[in-house]
Amino acid sequence: MKEEIVSEGIDWGLFESSWVKLEDSEPKDLVLSGWTQTTEEFKNSGEEVDALKFTVLEEDGQECDKTFTVTSKRLASELKEHVVNAVKAKKDRFKVRICRSGKGFSTTYSVKGLTL
Repeated sequence: MKEEIVSEGIDWGLFESSWVKLEDSEPKDLVLSGWTQTTEEFKNSGEEVDALKFTVLEEDGQECDKTFTVTSKRLASELKEHVVNAVKAKKDRFKVRICRSGKGFSTTYSVKGLTL
């Protein structure tokens, strides 16, 4: 038996990803919290790499409950200053604007701190 739901009753959260994805040349504003160091396994090769994992509290001004996993050493080094500053200030979260450009080995990241 099919159940139809009108637009007011649709749970749009069921159709959203639980991960944050950075698109080329599209800035993404994130409020990050709960940072940890972990390892991630790539599906194709089975290779394990070091990673930073964050809980995303807000994405582009919208509250959310997502995960942001960083395996790029370039992006991790850009985020380091913000994590270190948050720890020194005894804060459990910080806000940044991340912009990715380029492809493959020429990928670069720009990370700018924003006010919460």
